[in-house]
Amino acid sequence: MEPVEPGTVQGPLIGRWTYRSFVGNPDIDADFGSLEFGRGELVVEYVCPGTFIGRLIFDDAYQFRLQGVATPGDPPTIRFRGVGDADDSAGQIYDYFGCLMPLWSYPTRKRLVIVGSTVRAVAHNGEAAFAGQAASFIAIKRDVYWEPEPSPGQQPAQQPAPGQPAEPTEPTGGGEGTETGTGEAGAPPATEEAGTPSETEETGTPEEEEPAEGGGAKSSRRRAR
Repeated sequence: MEPVEPGTVQGPLIGRWTYRSFVGNPDIDADFGSLEFGRGELVVEYVCPGTFIGRLIFDDAYQFRLQGVATPGDPPTIRFRGVGDADDSAGQIYDYFGCLMPLWSYPTRKRLVIVGSTVRAVAHNGEAAFAGQAASFIAIKRDVYWEPEPSPGQQPAQQPAPGQPAEPTEPTGGGEGTETGTGEAGAPPATEEAGTPSETEETGTPEEEEPAEGGGAKSSRRRAR
């Protein structure tokens, strides 16, 4: 895969990401499994400055079409709305904001990461899923993005010796993004190939459900945000 400068939004974002979201519980002693809000696959199909289109898939019956804006910057940002368009997610709506994190200089195999937050825009399932509930999310690119080779005469970055702490390093440049307002993005050009096998141009985001009282982890990817 050809390297793409992190400051752009088109190249790095297109593709498939593992998506996980978490309940905003500050209790340090809470069981980690009880923090799960949802998990699924984020598929980014089309991105250019000002446009973001994709899908958030939890299972066949619980999916969202995603549409919004992408902004180059430091870091690049994406802001989009997910509208449920499958049997169990129809009518559910979530809003998302995320930042493409800069790459550190010393790892030899680097994976791109988006961090952000989501909020339920419209209530569903009665009081169990109220409007305004927020959660944080992390999305990790599934393919290895960049394995840079050292320039002629330059030694590759050394990894810390076993048992030795790594020296502090600064993240590499991550682009030039600023927060952008939500809005419907125009459909991609007819010649643009989608980076994912979506059946339609619509993309969506998963509906998030409030964890059951008592904080048990979900056993299904559905209902995840």
